[in-house]
Amino acid sequence: MKKTQLFTTKNLVRMALMASIASVLMYFEFPLPFLAPDFYRMDFSEVPVLVAGFMMGPLAAVCVELLKILIIFFIKGSYTAGVGELANFLTGCVLVLPPVLLMQGQPSKKRLVVGSVVGVLLLMLAAGLLNYFLLLPLYAKLLQVPLEVYIQAGAALNGHIVDLKGLIVLCVLPFNLVKGALVTTVAGILYARIGNQLKRY
Repeated sequence: MKKTQLFTTKNLVRMALMASIASVLMYFEFPLPFLAPDFYRMDFSEVPVLVAGFMMGPLAAVCVELLKILIIFFIKGSYTAGVGELANFLTGCVLVLPPVLLMQGQPSKKRLVVGSVVGVLLLMLAAGLLNYFLLLPLYAKLLQVPLEVYIQAGAALNGHIVDLKGLIVLCVLPFNLVKGALVTTVAGILYARIGNQLKRY
């Protein structure tokens, strides 16, 4: 979809609606205690982002993702000076863009599956790198707690975790694998069922 076609009144309303739904879904976050410590929480806020992308294209998905982050930022504020929000935006984009891009032109179940797999793998990579090099060290500094506390929380779930690398490999990566798989599956099923109806409005 061209930029001139995207930024119509109709599509702006659609994007605002999807961003609003996504920001609400961010409040319904929950842990996956069998995979990662409680400070890792998942939500389904990327589902409306994906649906928006399927409806209006990749630029719309990026806009909805950005709007979602901005809404939450202005409502809740940030104790990471925006770094956590930026990381959330980046990981959201790497998850949703591959399936959205592959579904452009000739949408099919195969393209959706391939795009979703690529998106989930990129999410795992991005989350692993961001947590290792930026997020966990930053949170430890801002909250004034030793980084070892996060590692010990992971070790309580998995005795093989003895350092930060172990936490990333054995907790962060599986957590994001499950999160990405659930989000893309729900979005794909939802769009398959109501996508045609949504395009009419």
